[in-house]
Amino acid sequence: MVDRDEELRGIAADLRERDVVENAFLAPSSDDRLMIVDLAGDGSVPPDVRAVLAECGLRVAGEVYGSRDARSGSFAGALEEVTRHYVLDVRTRKER
Repeated sequence: MVDRDEELRGIAADLRERDVVENAFLAPSSDDRLMIVDLAGDGSVPPDVRAVLAECGLRVAGEVYGSRDARSGSFAGALEEVTRHYVLDVRTRKER
């Protein structure tokens, strides 16, 4: 059985194949399994990317933490020509 971190690294690699995704990678977190997703431009997470994330047990941080605006809840800042978003693994959230 593939361990969840390995599975998440595979999901991040698949996301990087999309034109809108500039980068996606796992980041250290003491509370949650955290994936960083850098999107081209300054937009929110597109519906098709959200759907892929949801199928894999991932949600933008705003949905998990209860932000009224899910975009701002996942938005972590602009870096040059990309917008960074936090994405959390909800399948293993209670395990950590």
